[in-house]
Order: sequence, then C-alpha cells, then structure tokens
Amino acid sequence: MRSYELQSFQGGKWMLDSVYDDRTFALEEAKRADAAGRYSGVRLIEEDYDDATNQTTTRTLFRGGAAKGQKALNPVSNKKSSSAASRGATGREPPQRGGRINTVKKSSFLVPVLVLLTILIGALAAFFGLQYLSVLS
Repeated sequence: MRSYELQSFQGGKWMLDSVYDDRTFALEEAKRADAAGRYSGVRLIEEDYDDATNQTTTRTLFRGGAAKGQKALNPVSNKKSSSAASRGATGREPPQRGGRINTVKKSSFLVPVLVLLTILIGALAAFFGLQYLSVLS
C-alpha cells in the first residue's frame, strides 16, 4: 500500500501536513504549497508498506522552499524499517511523530470559586438593597 505525505518545515521541524493516495495529486499539492511560499520548506514523502513482510520503505519525491537542505530532528531515510511491526501496527496508521507531548490542561479550582463568590456577593447586595428600599417606603 502506497501513501504520500506532504510535510512542511515549521519552527525547525518537519511537520505532517496531509496524506494522499494519488501520486500526481500529491505532487501537484506539494508544488502548490511550495509556490504559495507559506512555509520555509515543503517535501513529499512516498511510503510503501508491504503487507507480506510488514515493512515500510520511504523515499523523498519532492523538496521545495528555502529549507531544501534542512534535516529534521528525526529525518526520514530511504531504508526499510520494521519498528512499526514490533509495536503491532498494521501499516494503516499514520507514523508516530516525535516531539509532541500530550499535556492535559488542569482546570483551576480558583476560577469557579471566585465566580460563585461574586454571584453570592451580588445576590446579598441586591437582597439588602431591596430590604433598605422597603423600609424607606
């Protein structure tokens, strides 16, 4: 199974932009992204997965932009690898990219308490204000 990854060079790293099944369409998109000048570099990687051997072969089909010679932190080379097979991958999953850390945002306990306290103070002020107005009448 062949797939084509369009990658863009951003912040000193090659980032996955999109994945295509059609080679000609992928090349057109890579050339269009390069001509747009949005990224400092664009490249198109062909990945060929062999079901029988459970190995993936990768090669670069297109390089464009000012970052043509830039190396990624984890460069894609033209060698066979079976590391995905050892992790139980089927070859249909997108490859794992390094450098991203999934962080869970913790909700602050202080914000809801302050909101409730503000509402409570407003309600008490309204209650005493209405009571004061009823005494005046």
